[in-house]
Amino acid sequence: QQKNQNRSSSIPPSKRNSLAASNRNSNLSSRHSTAASNGRKSSTSIKRGSAYGSNGIKSDPRPITDKSFMKQSIIALIQYVTSYGYEHQISAKILTCPSGRDFTNIMGFLFRQYDPAWQPNPSTRFEDEAVSFLKAIGYPFTLSKSSLQSVGAPQTWPRVLAAMSWLLEL
Repeated sequence: QQKNQNRSSSIPPSKRNSLAASNRNSNLSSRHSTAASNGRKSSTSIKRGSAYGSNGIKSDPRPITDKSFMKQSIIALIQYVTSYGYEHQISAKILTCPSGRDFTNIMGFLFRQYDPAWQPNPSTRFEDEAVSFLKAIGYPFTLSKSSLQSVGAPQTWPRVLAAMSWLLEL
């Protein structure tokens, strides 16, 4: 250890220990302060009024969690798929808490409306394909693959329904 101390710097060991302690203390206090050294507020305390969420990902400005918006989206989705020959059973009840199979069937149908040649790749998970397809056609918001695995969950379904509604508008 003495060899390492001699090689590490020209600062005497007594000063090195006090410098390390002061750096540790200043790092701790700067993490908890709300003002940066230049007098501006820390970015953690700034509330932005933009379409970007707290994690920097663009969030949907539509009221996607609003019950009336969701109801309108469900009605529009049912009307669209039934008018274009959707072959599976669909209802407002199914779309209030859809299963993974319902999601796969509906999204696959919508993808084929956009690109008639689209077919699911049997060696790829559908969630991966859905995220890639949405990104490729320019969906402006982010859906995570993990959220698509639990598509009927109350915190996930509004975002997925919003993506389906966006597809209807193309």
